[in-house]
Amino acid sequence: MPAITRKRKHSGDGEEEEGAKVQRKEEVKEKEKKFYAVRKGFKAGVFESWKDCQEQTTGFKGALCRCCPFQGAGGGGGGGGERLGNLKGNAKKPLPHPKKTLPQKPRRKSLHKSFTNKPDAEAFVAGKNPAKTNAEPKFYGIAVGKKTGVYTEWADAQKQIAGVKAPKYKKFATREEAQAFVDSGGKVEKDGEKGEVKEKGAKRQKVEKEEEEEEEEEKEEVQADTVRVWTDGSSRGNGKLGAKAGVGVWFGEDDERNLSEPLTGLPQTNQRAELTAALRALEIVPKDKHIEIITDSNYTINCATVWYKSWVKNGWKTSTGKNVENKDLVVKIREILDEREGSGVRFKMTWVKGHEADKGNVAADRLAVAGALGVRQ
Repeated sequence: MPAITRKRKHSGDGEEEEGAKVQRKEEVKEKEKKFYAVRKGFKAGVFESWKDCQEQTTGFKGALCRCCPFQGAGGGGGGGGERLGNLKGNAKKPLPHPKKTLPQKPRRKSLHKSFTNKPDAEAFVAGKNPAKTNAEPKFYGIAVGKKTGVYTEWADAQKQIAGVKAPKYKKFATREEAQAFVDSGGKVEKDGEKGEVKEKGAKRQKVEKEEEEEEEEEKEEVQADTVRVWTDGSSRGNGKLGAKAGVGVWFGEDDERNLSEPLTGLPQTNQRAELTAALRALEIVPKDKHIEIITDSNYTINCATVWYKSWVKNGWKTSTGKNVENKDLVVKIREILDEREGSGVRFKMTWVKGHEADKGNVAADRLAVAGALGVRQ
């Protein structure tokens, strides 16, 4: 029986094979490279290691970080990337590495996104919300707004409808459809006498679902970027000679933006203090940030959002022909709000019952009283 002979690999072949393995590992490593974008943290920026990202977010309240898979020269990336979501900074233990599976909450389309390149990560850090690179183009038709037309960016379209009463706008998959919507004044094109709307059936339902998801996502992103602030005014001896008023603005516990100060100027009334508190809040919050002011003053809310319209038309006269009180403060508030709304920034005023269970209102009242008494907080 002939002896079985075994072929031996030459040492040179082994070295080549080992070199190929190392090269493949390096290529895989390069493709798996990720960027970590920190919008809110001790230091905002784009980091190339999870450790650096963790140092900027651990212990920071409301930290916000996202993971961006690196796309190499071969165009890889698979359109995926891991989703980190919101990293809450109050954790006592180090956050797990993103490769580990995190407990999943009920799915909500909000801030959990992935990017495919560093520029998108940098845009995210700057406060923008870059669209997915593989997403189909969208066209927003503004039929009724400040400036009608077709827009390809939602942020640009939003500026044209902000502050407009009963605007008409709609998202389309093609520019032609969007332009037809604009030209028709916002009417939906119909077929036949029965008025059957085009794009019925499964395709239309899919489009509507995508629109609903996008709108929900936009709402949640606005909520996440909205600064909530409580304001209040106080006047000791309101309406009497020698009254002393104060202003209170509260953002949160131990927040350096919290404000307690005496009301300047005359008269030292509660209404002027309430209006001034709202004005100071608007001055403190950056103009590119969505803001919600929570107050127990219906007077302030009506002045800033309702009554001013008729006052402007009537030359700042009331319905009885009297001069509008506190006009100077209302004008300043509206100037700031008009500038914000013109830039697509959202503004909201919410009423709460005073001196009840609302923690923020109680805190703002305490600051306002201290301001009236001249007590440092």
